[in-house]
Amino acid sequence: MNNLSFGFILLFALIIVVLLQQQFNRTKRLRISLANENEARTKAQENNLAAAEERALIAKVAAELRQVRNYAELVQTFMRHANELMGIGFGLLYTADNARKQLRLIGGYGVAVSDIGKEIPYGEGLVGQCALEEKSLHISQLPADYLHIVSGSGVVSPQVILLHPLMLKGKLVGVLELASFNVLTSKQEKMLAEFETITAANIEIMEQRHSLEVEFQQQRVSEESLRKQASLQQALIDTIPYPIFYKGPDCRFLGFNRAYEKVFDVKREDLIGKQVLDLDYLPKADRIAYQLEDERVIAEVGEVQREVLIPFADGNLHQTLYRVSGFCLDDGQPGGLVGIFIDLTNHTTRN
Repeated sequence: MNNLSFGFILLFALIIVVLLQQQFNRTKRLRISLANENEARTKAQENNLAAAEERALIAKVAAELRQVRNYAELVQTFMRHANELMGIGFGLLYTADNARKQLRLIGGYGVAVSDIGKEIPYGEGLVGQCALEEKSLHISQLPADYLHIVSGSGVVSPQVILLHPLMLKGKLVGVLELASFNVLTSKQEKMLAEFETITAANIEIMEQRHSLEVEFQQQRVSEESLRKQASLQQALIDTIPYPIFYKGPDCRFLGFNRAYEKVFDVKREDLIGKQVLDLDYLPKADRIAYQLEDERVIAEVGEVQREVLIPFADGNLHQTLYRVSGFCLDDGQPGGLVGIFIDLTNHTTRN
């Protein structure tokens, strides 16, 4: 074999080696690319799964928070999950009274019962400053004696204090003070923000419910006071020996005394809500005249007094002093009238 042939074979062999090396490199890059894609896909699936689990966890906690019935349950539910998921070892929850510029402690995790209800003015201390500025405060360099958390295993100090204003539609509804054993991760901060939003909504709902309960209680007290007052008034007019009645602005009877029931042999519950036109024990002409007179007396807040013959339940006509007076309500509008019959004679025999 001459040198030319040998050189050609050597060149051919080198070309083959280069091609094989290139093919090997391409295969290697393809494998790396596939491995990276598989790793990225696996990581994405893990992230999606973690995100789904996180959303499910947030939804679970949110559902529990929405089911609480009072502040104590709200604090305990919030802090239980905050402790499990974020290492929060201490927490206080305040509601905001924006009218009085005061925070009120409604509960806590590791707080003395005697402290519940304590009030802090806006701007006083770190909690009050958080409420005043409506900004979060994260304090990592704590004084040695700032806070110690006591448990069965000993005494530990938190690593960071978190003060978060609880806002709802731009309004401060409360402040959350938390002590954590560790600096929160971004994931934990996101979960905490979700919990705080739900807690703020719950506080607003409970405050509204409390306001309605107070209003309802005040209304009950007012109604009870009115009932007692009405009972006293009824007892007073029942002691008067002359028939008395009173009507509303629509000329309908509102009440009577016992003397009226006895003289005309009627029951007040049968007549309340009726007009004089409905009283069949009076002559029709008299009823019409009384109705027109009542309307005028009420409209003019006037007074009428005269002697009339009125048939009583004993079957006799009685010479009676009849008097009605209109009265006004607090706003100056006609409120109705009060009437009285005074028997001037023992009886006058019916003709």
